[in-house]
Amino acid sequence: MSHTYQVWALVLRYVLAALGLAVALRALYMTVRDGRSAARIRATHNSYGAVGVLSVLPAGKLGKAQKYSLARSGSVGGGSKCDVRIKGMGLKNPHFEYEITRRTLQITPASGGDVRMPGDKSARAGTFSVAQGQHILAGRAEMCFQLSKPRAAARSPLNKRVYREK
Repeated sequence: MSHTYQVWALVLRYVLAALGLAVALRALYMTVRDGRSAARIRATHNSYGAVGVLSVLPAGKLGKAQKYSLARSGSVGGGSKCDVRIKGMGLKNPHFEYEITRRTLQITPASGGDVRMPGDKSARAGTFSVAQGQHILAGRAEMCFQLSKPRAAARSPLNKRVYREK
């Protein structure tokens, strides 16, 4: 009986040790994979999560352009519940919703929101794309979409590179 107990204890010890090693290796693999994924995300987004800039020129192009940071998706309008709030330009609440995909801005006008390209006589219906640098007219404002430049990731002093925070 004592010999059988010792054999089973020894077998169980090695099985549990192998299982613990497998769990530790899996955790290490997931940590490295998540770290690489986070580095890719940091390389394409700045510290605030903004991926685009919407420059708003006032009606008649008199005055200074205002710049608004754009997240991956949201809404633009004159009301307080909009992600990008532009007052005094005749924008509804919300005027249009947007989503940034690759290098374009997908715009979906809200009900009653007139969004058009310069040169168009009538407002666009349904979702349409705006490329980087193109202008759109909404309310009394002219808007220009630009992708923001990715922020350089800070390096650790342990990587033997210069560590600086901008």
